[in-house]
Amino acid sequence: MQVQMDKNPEPPPIPPPPPPIFPSSIKQLTVVVPTVHPSKALSAEEEVSQTCSYMWNYITENFEQCKLVSFYRQVYPILQQGPMCGIVALCMADQILNSRDFISVDEVFSQAQHKGFTKQGEMFSARNMAVLAEDVLKCKADVWENGLTDMVGVLHHLAEGWPVLVPYDADGNYEPCCKNGHSAHWGILTVDDNIPQLYHARKGQILVENLQTLSTSEKILVFGHQGKSKHLGVWQYKRLCESNRNLNKVAPKHQVEGQFNLPVGGIEEGLCNKIVVLSP
Repeated sequence: MQVQMDKNPEPPPIPPPPPPIFPSSIKQLTVVVPTVHPSKALSAEEEVSQTCSYMWNYITENFEQCKLVSFYRQVYPILQQGPMCGIVALCMADQILNSRDFISVDEVFSQAQHKGFTKQGEMFSARNMAVLAEDVLKCKADVWENGLTDMVGVLHHLAEGWPVLVPYDADGNYEPCCKNGHSAHWGILTVDDNIPQLYHARKGQILVENLQTLSTSEKILVFGHQGKSKHLGVWQYKRLCESNRNLNKVAPKHQVEGQFNLPVGGIEEGLCNKIVVLSP
């Protein structure tokens, strides 16, 4: 999609993301938030730095000794209209997978309807999502039936630079929660001198043996984008895994017969403990 731009446009100021809600048992610490001049767009490092500055209060109780390693492939947010979280997540993944002109939400929605996968944009089947991804993004899409359980495998895939699509229950602040599937939502998983303890890793710099060590930590977090907020999210891996495993029932408000295209067995069969792993 091509957009006609004025010469030297003046971008609007970029508001900082709201601080996430974490358990009160985690000690809060003073942090200096890096500032980004409103006349320029955020780079990947600046976006991570800004987000992690707000997260720093909740990441560690030992500020002086903690080291945070970050790996992030930047994704520009696409906001959904209607129940199109899965289709929007797929379009954001396209930014990572393809160098050509990115596919539009309307095109993916049309293909999903044509295949009989959706009525209003909803995607309640990970297998259908994988088929749709391979068709419209021309990529490889695998459904992992054990969800996020294989942490080393998931982290290794992300460190290679490729996205993972994860269905989960979204809380009011869009972070993972457990509501038995009543807030089922799709998200996409994908370092700055202002925070001395924050290190930016590039593709290929995170080795498998490093990931094996990291997997024993309770402090693993993942970056995530989803279609209801333009801000980069940072989510606890363990919490996201629990949320992905609890998708058992569609919310009562969505149980109107014929409203959505539900797989046989409902979302417990279609989404629970499943992720879609994408690669070229």
